[in-house]
Amino acid sequence: MKKILIFSIVLLLPILIHGQEKNSWNEKRERGDRSERMRKMEQYEQAKLIEALNLNEDTSIRFFSRRNEFHAKVKDLIDERDRMINKMEKETSASDKVKKNDLREQINLFLLQEEKILKEKNAFISSLKELLSEEQIAKFLVVENKFRHGVRDFIFKKESRETQKK
Repeated sequence: MKKILIFSIVLLLPILIHGQEKNSWNEKRERGDRSERMRKMEQYEQAKLIEALNLNEDTSIRFFSRRNEFHAKVKDLIDERDRMINKMEKETSASDKVKKNDLREQINLFLLQEEKILKEKNAFISSLKELLSEEQIAKFLVVENKFRHGVRDFIFKKESRETQKK
């Protein structure tokens, strides 16, 4: 338990110190430096997962390695899906007369891409059975879901405040 607490403090300390810097987040946002914020957010999420799942060092390394590999695969699939959406957007806005067969084919390809993403998620969660107990997998899904919702809510609240200021 002490290891987790120390590990959490080590990960959170730079975030807390960085948060004290005057207007640093706004400056970075204006410059478009999202990678630093993303890295800090990922570190925080990792600390939350280690704590919630009570992972030892070896399991933690294997878990995050597998998770990073999964995220890379899904990112590639999502990028391809986004390219499909962009192509559909161009074709539907470029001309008045779009071929229905072309759109039908593009929609079917899009749905296949969504299935690939879902299959990848299923494979990842199934692969966790080698590393984690059923309870840990359930906790992982809960923590990850809460974290995503928390980030989304934070972003929407921040955007709402910024639009109210204008």
